[in-house]
Amino acid sequence: MYELLRRSMQVALSASRHLSVGARRGLLLGTATVPGYFVVAAVVSSSTAPSPAPPPSDVPHTGMMLVEPEIKSTFVLRRTAADTENAYVELDLLMEAGGGPGHLASHVHPSVSEELRVLEGSVVVNIEGEDHVLTAGGRAVIPKGVSHAILNVSDRFALVRGRFEPASHLDTYYVQVNRAGGFSGAGSVRLAVLSTRFGQQYPGWLPLWMAKAGNLLIAPSARLVGVPTNYPPLS
Repeated sequence: MYELLRRSMQVALSASRHLSVGARRGLLLGTATVPGYFVVAAVVSSSTAPSPAPPPSDVPHTGMMLVEPEIKSTFVLRRTAADTENAYVELDLLMEAGGGPGHLASHVHPSVSEELRVLEGSVVVNIEGEDHVLTAGGRAVIPKGVSHAILNVSDRFALVRGRFEPASHLDTYYVQVNRAGGFSGAGSVRLAVLSTRFGQQYPGWLPLWMAKAGNLLIAPSARLVGVPTNYPPLS
């Protein structure tokens, strides 16, 4: 990927030498506009549509269930950031037969390492494109910034316990995504806004810098048109 980008830049630079002075100026102006947009849009969105803080009563708590029917999965919080003084988050992932977050492709946690322990059933954990079949008692560790996905490939229920270190607002992020419609129902714009706010869970099939840049391009404009960064509890 990086080699392809490097060659593309070389081709672009070579082609620019054949452009007129006016065309070069236009190209430079267009290039300079992009970082300018990031700065201006971020400042404007922060001042006109600030991120509201949830009330103290609305924080993730032990036993909270986050149901994701589209991927046949339920997350149950066992230890929250508040419980562990932000040291880690622990949750159980219950997957029906054939279910699991892996249906939505791989993802990356930029600043959080993840440990998965299979308590019941059989799952496939894909780490950077390589499948690992784990049964009850099996364990997988995914370092920060590593692409991964998990699926229940069996014909029965599977239970996996995940531990994320440090907590890094991961529990709050999961709650907000669930309220926004879930990982399969929230849509790319809402997910981009929430990922940018919490610095969590980017697509694993893109280089991380590219995924972050794409979200930074989307999020400020989305906030300006009313896409929220905080979703209250469902009544």
